[in-house]
Amino acid sequence: MSPIDAVLLVVFGILLIFAGRTMLRILASLIFGGLLGLLGFGFIVSAGGGFILGFIIGVLLFILGLIIGFIVFKIGLSITAGYIIASLALTILVEKHLVSIQGYEKLALFVLTIVAAVIIYIVLDYILALGIAIVASTLVFQGLIYWFPKTFSVIIALIVLIAGTIYQWRKIRRERKE
Repeated sequence: MSPIDAVLLVVFGILLIFAGRTMLRILASLIFGGLLGLLGFGFIVSAGGGFILGFIIGVLLFILGLIIGFIVFKIGLSITAGYIIASLALTILVEKHLVSIQGYEKLALFVLTIVAAVIIYIVLDYILALGIAIVASTLVFQGLIYWFPKTFSVIIALIVLIAGTIYQWRKIRRERKE
């Protein structure tokens, strides 16, 4: 690692603390918009609508995807995590003979998935903020060990983790009050 790499790691880590959720929203919106635009373009062109019409539809769907990208990302992530948690919970409950749902397995999985997804959706911003703070503090740590001992670097990285998490969580609370 060069000194420039170390500086970039520290700077990018600090940048993530302050703009990580915004960067994640932009990235999710760009990805969703891009996929939606490409699908629209491909569909129109393959259906014989022509390249120009496909391009116009693709651009319109890209813009639509930018607008709804983060919402869909958050919902999709919540449903996926809810399904995983519900599946694990049902498996454990049935194996330990704590519940008997014979004949209603799919219904129980569906209901638990929805309940878990709603709970996750509510706290997902906080979970993402914590994850971003963990990544940011790891980047800061990796950059600092170029110049400083590991013990000092760990202390600074932990301060960044705690301060970053508090900053992000307060920002989420302010956004929700508005």
